[in-house]
Amino acid sequence: MDDNYLIEPFINKKNIISKTDNIEINILKPKFEKDILDINYTHEGKGNGYYSVMQLDENIIRLYYRGGTVNISKKDSYAYESTCYCDSNNGLDFIRNKNHQLFKNGCSHNFFPFKFNNEFYGIGGTTLSMGELKLLKYDKVWKIERNFISYKKILHTPHGNNYDSLNLVIFNPNDNLYWVYLRHNLKVGRSVQYCKTNDLQTFSDFKRININAFDGQLYTMNVCVYNNSKTLIAFPTIHFQENNYKKSSFGYSSNGSDWEILDSNICDINKSHMMCQGIIESKKMKKIFCYPYLINEGVLKCYSWDFHRIQEIKCDNLGKIRFGPFRFRKNKKIKINCQTNSDGFIKIILMNDNNLIALSKIIRGNHYFEYVSWNHNLEFDENIEYNLEFELYKSSLYSILFE
Repeated sequence: MDDNYLIEPFINKKNIISKTDNIEINILKPKFEKDILDINYTHEGKGNGYYSVMQLDENIIRLYYRGGTVNISKKDSYAYESTCYCDSNNGLDFIRNKNHQLFKNGCSHNFFPFKFNNEFYGIGGTTLSMGELKLLKYDKVWKIERNFISYKKILHTPHGNNYDSLNLVIFNPNDNLYWVYLRHNLKVGRSVQYCKTNDLQTFSDFKRININAFDGQLYTMNVCVYNNSKTLIAFPTIHFQENNYKKSSFGYSSNGSDWEILDSNICDINKSHMMCQGIIESKKMKKIFCYPYLINEGVLKCYSWDFHRIQEIKCDNLGKIRFGPFRFRKNKKIKINCQTNSDGFIKIILMNDNNLIALSKIIRGNHYFEYVSWNHNLEFDENIEYNLEFELYKSSLYSILFE
């Protein structure tokens, strides 16, 4: 996370203090960009899957995925799977190099890479039932470091199979700890469990996540931190056991344990699919990319939102919505991501409780983060909690940026 700025995408409903009835709040659907990867190499096979994307900077994007054959029994498939890799400099065009088959060490079924203390690590399960979850480390090549979490420590049922999923390690900026997400197999179906760690050595007790009701089972969670935000988003894979159909939903959490699914099929794809783990921010193209994978066709696709426009707060006449509380450093500046009709406008009221502190100048037009100008010189008090009230007339608000 860049400490110089913080984005509030408004997905967290808990930040809404009040709004008028004519304010509409909707999660927007990403738009199809292109097919970016056809799985056609022999070692990739029809057993490929569990894609993860990492953005190191604007020009270095890495994609990891499982290559696997289906010509052997599922019980023995781990030994024949490999971890594959390709990269991109823009999030749209991915290239395999001649060494794109990285390793084949029994941890490739669900390999997930992550950064810890500025070094690259990964985790991967070794067998389908009651196996081991290994920790890998990158030092010119990927090597198994040690066992990661004891099977005895996690929540499990006699069904076992807890590592047969895309397991995750995510840094949670809300408590500055690393969260580990694993499958939690219940007698009534699949769910997800989590624990916390600050050193990848000691772990809190595992707990089951809380999530709102939905049809189907929770196959994978696909959690990521929204770019330069404290909001966690996820693309949970919903699985329908009767026909083995999967689809990618969209949800959010303000803490990592309590989740709400806001859209049950975020890309509106009517074929069985899962989402690649992670999103990519393209400042050059002013877009946010996500990558659904068509399971039965071997195709990875790219969809996009306009730049930090995942949720729309809209009013066709005159309405108000208030958010908070926020704390600002003394010389903090605010930008808003918005769009108005030619005769529309947005005004912002800065408040402390119900006391008016400042009024903004009127904002019009289509802006990917426009500075807010106030009607008088303003210095924030770091000890005071502020609220922001937006007055919208024929306009849409998408996100705000504090820098």
